[in-house]
Amino acid sequence: MRRSISSSRAVARLFFTVLAQLILALPFLVFVGSLAAQTIPLRYAQAYSAMRSIFSLPVSVADRQGFFRREGLNFHVVVPIPGGSDKMIDSLHDDSADVTHIATAFLIRAVLNGSDAVAIAGEFNNPIYSLVARPEIKNIADLKGKLIGLADEAGTITISTRKLLALHGLREGDFRVKIIEGTPARFTCLRRGDCDAVPLGQPQDFLALNEGYRLLGLSTEVVPEFLYTVTAVRRSWAEAHKDAIVRYVRCQTNARLVFRSGTGCVAKASGDQRERIRSSDRLHG
Repeated sequence: MRRSISSSRAVARLFFTVLAQLILALPFLVFVGSLAAQTIPLRYAQAYSAMRSIFSLPVSVADRQGFFRREGLNFHVVVPIPGGSDKMIDSLHDDSADVTHIATAFLIRAVLNGSDAVAIAGEFNNPIYSLVARPEIKNIADLKGKLIGLADEAGTITISTRKLLALHGLREGDFRVKIIEGTPARFTCLRRGDCDAVPLGQPQDFLALNEGYRLLGLSTEVVPEFLYTVTAVRRSWAEAHKDAIVRYVRCQTNARLVFRSGTGCVAKASGDQRERIRSSDRLHG
């Protein structure tokens, strides 16, 4: 009988102990459930070419560091097809993306054509594009009659490249042009021998120089300082998702701090990757 009473008391103590732990844990469980309920989906449109360049670093670092998750954002990248960098605003209007990385010039053009897109954050100032040529081409004058792979004629890459060529005496008609969207595709054209020279961004310009191609000049020689890329959204979407915008911008800011400090996932990169990141950082000041 005594054993039975002792056993019952032990079971009762265990029951009330577990119950007390559940009661104490309840606020935490409610808090976690609340966070899950508040998770905001965020679709980020990015051109295929941008995904493989320095311009993808802020969102890549923010994602790998868990900043989006910490802010309650269900963030994922969308690559629109066809996906030229000038097509990113279209992804906002056809509702395949909520926010997008976009060159400022293309945002302005879209607005002039009736879009309600607006910039919510600056991304990169003063883009640096290297005019890189085949090894046997010694200077810009040697490009006369040659084929140069350029980007969209209305974009700052082509405008700055044409200004650089003009600075050294080459003008319209002195060289042939092939329009090629994206630094990776232009680098491929150079490697295949189909292009004699192309403007390249980072890190492809560093890779090209390591492979023996020749640097003829930089876009910053002829273009003043300006805001090159921004994050854009539709005004109507922004008005309905102010909290998501604040969280997103906070992630971007924190990612840049990691990028500049060389800590976190940047520190875990391979030796070659870290060197390209440092070189890009030094180049952009």
